[in-house]
Amino acid sequence: MIEKLLNILLIISNGCFDIFFVKIALDHLIHSRKENRGTPYFIVTAITGEVVLYMNMYLFSGNHSIEKGILTVLLNIIVCYLLTLFYNAKLVQRILIVVVLQLLNAVSEILCAPIFQSRLTAAHTVRETFLAESLISFSCQIVSFFFLMITILYWRHHINRYPSQYHISVLIMPLISFSLLFALSDESILFRDSIFVPIALCGLLMINVLNFYLLENMLKAQYLSY
Repeated sequence: MIEKLLNILLIISNGCFDIFFVKIALDHLIHSRKENRGTPYFIVTAITGEVVLYMNMYLFSGNHSIEKGILTVLLNIIVCYLLTLFYNAKLVQRILIVVVLQLLNAVSEILCAPIFQSRLTAAHTVRETFLAESLISFSCQIVSFFFLMITILYWRHHINRYPSQYHISVLIMPLISFSLLFALSDESILFRDSIFVPIALCGLLMINVLNFYLLENMLKAQYLSY
């Protein structure tokens, strides 16, 4: 029972971080939200997209064919583009941002998959396979978030607006998180502690979210004080 609840927690955390990732990207790369399309509609659309993506992953579980990869990419592109419709932007800008986000995800998968693939091949049960896939997914998200932070800092020359302490604080947390994920990938931990690992994975994602918003609020307060 506890393991099933933790599985659900992992799935929800994964989806929430995906939504957070896209929202942060759109807020910083486009800025201007449409006034007649509020946050509730954005969240409903994002959650619907995540459900569709999860159903695609569930239906094709264990299928590593090219067709599945193409379908997953197409669904991601459609969901991302629909979410850009909540912002004021030209068609070219929408397409550019969707392409950038897809490239960030692709690069993170290329980097993470070889590192953690051995854990997936070492899995012998459905539970172990799920934990290994979750580890790979969460690692890709952390790396994508790291690259997104770099993209945001350089987009529209924001690199010169923010103090160096902000750059370090924003980028260091994903690096620390990835190091911890690598430590968790040890088979003696990943496959033997079925309660600690899911909680640790969700905790790492939450820490990255809280760290980002804390730094953003501190930065806003600093500018308001001037």
